[in-house]
Amino acid sequence: MRAILLSLLLLPLFSSFSLFAADDAIKVKTLYWDQMRPPVSEEIKKRFDEQKITPIELRDYLQELGLKVLPELNGQLVRIPGYLVPLAAGDAGKATEFLLVPTVGACIHTPPPPANQMVYMKYAEGKAYSDKGWEPFWVYGVLSASSKQTEYAEALYSIDVTKIEAYQPEIK
Repeated sequence: MRAILLSLLLLPLFSSFSLFAADDAIKVKTLYWDQMRPPVSEEIKKRFDEQKITPIELRDYLQELGLKVLPELNGQLVRIPGYLVPLAAGDAGKATEFLLVPTVGACIHTPPPPANQMVYMKYAEGKAYSDKGWEPFWVYGVLSASSKQTEYAEALYSIDVTKIEAYQPEIK
């Protein structure tokens, strides 16, 4: 009887503790590739709609846009979907460094994606990889707007990976 009474008295304490912990949980921001580049300017959109921009001008503008990062993403805990391109192999067929890219086969073909559409990843735990490379993953970690030159291309973002899991699309 005493144990039951004690547990009834302590139940509100534990309940409020778990609610408090859930409310203070760190939120992971889901980040998609189009959210990692600056938006196209209204002037360029207007010129495009009115067919008053040449293909060369548009190409140059988009190339320049691909070299810009969004500083507000720096330091955010995120998850990003993408494909892994292994860079450094560790023990037992696991890689510890990758490029995360938005599409299958990116970085293997020329030209590579824009620099702000690649993320350099370090994953101390290592991840076994296949030579196929067409399996998408969610990559979790703290994003940094810091440039890293790799053997394939320059990535304008990097991430210290805390977790990698198989990609499952979000159902909205």
